[in-house]
Amino acid sequence: MADVMLGVKAADLHHRMTFQQNTNVVNTMGETVATWVDFVTLWSGIEPLTGKRFWEAKEAQAEVDGIIHTRWYPGITAAMRIKFGTRIFKIQALINVDERNREWFIYYHELQP
Repeated sequence: MADVMLGVKAADLHHRMTFQQNTNVVNTMGETVATWVDFVTLWSGIEPLTGKRFWEAKEAQAEVDGIIHTRWYPGITAAMRIKFGTRIFKIQALINVDERNREWFIYYHELQP
């Protein structure tokens, strides 16, 4: 993982991605329903895994399609999901790089519509 997207460079973070959290809300009928609510939108980079990196990630995590790289933001958890345009990514692993609260490596699995 050390060679994947080293450092946070603004030029590498050229996609807007919205982190969403699952929240219970009351609908117009008075029922409590679970829904995804926007938490924060961040500039991010995305790297679909291919070849050797794909198989290495599969060994560590069963369903990994790629890595999202973004600046660290407080409150982001692995229970969230990421919306990128019409695409939805499930967070498989959330890594606070070097535990310095500066950047995230997020291993994701793309959900099918």
